[in-house]
Formats: sequence, structure tokens, C-alpha cells
Amino acid sequence: MRVDVIVPVFRDNAALKQLLELSAEREILKRMRVVFGEPDAAGQALAERCGVIWTRAERAGRASQM
Repeated sequence: MRVDVIVPVFRDNAALKQLLELSAEREILKRMRVVFGEPDAAGQALAERCGVIWTRAERAGRASQM
């Protein structure tokens, strides 16, 4: 069974960085998807450096991002 983790992010790159660093240690980044609630170049660059798949939601909000 495969389980992917969806991480909704809205203006919190510090927490995203901590999560990605912890996840890298546990080798689950390949199953993680980051969904930004608004355009965020710094957060997107961070996700790309970590090799995480990311996208932007049409609008901000946890339900929309999930």
C-alpha cells in the first residue's frame, strides 16, 4: 500500500523547512506533496531543493489545499 502525505502551507516557510529536514532523515520526501495557499517563491525553491513535489492551490485554505 502506498500512502502520500499532503502538506498545506500558507506563509510558514520556517515550519516547512523544519518539516522537510525531519522528513529527509526519515526518507519520506518522495511521498510528500506540498500545496501552497498563495504564490511563495522562497517556499517553492525550498521544496524544489529537497526534491518534493509541490503545487499551488487555486485559493488559500486548508480544505482547498487538501
